[in-house]
Amino acid sequence: MEWIILRWICYKDYTGYDNKLVLENLDKLSKIVSNKKIRIRISRIPNFNAEKDIETSKQYFKKYGEIEIFDYFI
Repeated sequence: MEWIILRWICYKDYTGYDNKLVLENLDKLSKIVSNKKIRIRISRIPNFNAEKDIETSKQYFKKYGEIEIFDYFI
């Protein structure tokens, strides 16, 4: 399973919605599925999210599963 997660303000700026439901669903999923089956994908978007935001997200989400940082170009 994969989740694409951005810092909430970036998520809202990019999608127009907050990520509350995504985070709630991730929390629920983590209670029923091994974290070995969850991959968190954090996008690096040039001129949109900062490296410190990516690192903060990485530190927060590592408890849920494997972390992958990927480049996303608009």
